[in-house]
Amino acid sequence: MKNIVILGANEGIGYWMAKQLLEDGNLVGILDICTDHLDGLKQQYKEQLFVMECNANSPYASSKGAIEALAKCMNIEYKKYNISFHIFHPPLTNTNSSSPLPVPKEFMASPEKVGVGLARHIGKKSFIICHSLSQKMQTMICYLFPIKMGKLMSKMTEAYEEQK
Repeated sequence: MKNIVILGANEGIGYWMAKQLLEDGNLVGILDICTDHLDGLKQQYKEQLFVMECNANSPYASSKGAIEALAKCMNIEYKKYNISFHIFHPPLTNTNSSSPLPVPKEFMASPEKVGVGLARHIGKKSFIICHSLSQKMQTMICYLFPIKMGKLMSKMTEAYEEQK
C-alpha cells in the first residue's frame, strides 16, 4: 500500500486515477479547488481517502513548469528518506477543461483510460510517468524538440480551424 497525493482529482484524469488507486488499496489524498464530484468516493473509501479543498493561490494553480522544477528538487532532497516525486504527463484528454480547444474530440483520449493507465504505472521508478508507451515516446520527443513540436502543433491547430 502506498500513500499518494493527487493535485486535481475532482473529475477527468485525476478522478479516474484516484478511483483506481483506491480500488488497489492505496491511501489517497486529493487537493483540489473544487471537490463537488468526490462525494461517492468519500463515502465508499472513508478510511482510505483524504480530501482537501484549496484555493487558486495553491500549488495546483502554479505553472506546470514550476511544479516540474519543484518535483525535481524534492526528488533529490527527499531521496534519503526513500520518498520519490514523479511527474504525470497525460495526453490531450476529453475533459471539461479541454472542451474549448480547437481540436477534434476523436484526437482526445478518454479520461478514464488515462487515469486508470496512470494509476497502473504509479509504481514505476521513472521520474516522468505516462499512461502508455506511445504517450511516453511522444513526451520524450517533446522534451528533445520543444520548439519544433510546438510549431507542429500550432500548424495542425490552424489547419483544423480553417476546415471548420
